Amino acid sequence: MYFALQIENFQNMKFPVILSSVLILAFSTTIYGQVSDDINKKDSAGLKQGFWRQTDEEGRLKYEGQFKDDIPYGEFKRYDVNGKLKTISYISDNGRRSFTRSFHPNGNVMSEGLYINQKKDSLWRFIDEAGNLLTTETYQNGIRNGEMKAYHPDGQIIEILNYTNDVKDGKWQQYFMNGLPKLEAVYSEGVLSGHARYFYTNGVVSSEGEYVNNLKSGEWRVYNEKGNLVMIEIWENGIVKEKKALDN
Repeated sequence: MYFALQIENFQNMKFPVILSSVLILAFSTTIYGQVSDDINKKDSAGLKQGFWRQTDEEGRLKYEGQFKDDIPYGEFKRYDVNGKLKTISYISDNGRRSFTRSFHPNGNVMSEGLYINQKKDSLWRFIDEAGNLLTTETYQNGIRNGEMKAYHPDGQIIEILNYTNDVKDGKWQQYFMNGLPKLEAVYSEGVLSGHARYFYTNGVVSSEGEYVNNLKSGEWRVYNEKGNLVMIEIWENGIVKEKKALDN
């Protein structure tokens, strides 16, 4: 800042333009010389210390960031082979925690969330190239545990699933674009089981019955859009064995 103010003062005093240019060049050379001298350092034990900027065999930048005793900390950036930013991490807790954003080639955020001990944890967001939220997912120790929500590009939730140890387990819900339910069912250890209901766009149940091992089973009841029961179907191993239409 001091040197910048001095340069500005020189210019205001109408010193020759060439003098200002020389001062700026000298200042830039000094700064870059200091950076060059202070990066990519190792201590006597061979541990990385301070700021590092690493390139590949062809001179392309791979990463840049701070190290302390060979462990990265603070803001840490990684780049792809085209020189575009691939990830930014904000590292803390002696390298154990990292809030990380990854990027699409167009520069928009692709995903963001927390790593603990290099494994995904807590809530993660996944985003398409246009910047639309695709899903939010909950992780524990690198494995999906908890709720996953999927979104329409306009932000409307279109599906909710639950996971236990990366296996579908619990309520499964889908929604129409008007926000009303489209489907309500249940997974048990990755298998559709128990009672399920399907809906019309007006919110009225269109059919309901039981799933056993991913297949419709037993009696399923079918309704019209006014909610009147119009048919009973008997299912066995995912195949309709009998249909009975009802007068209304």
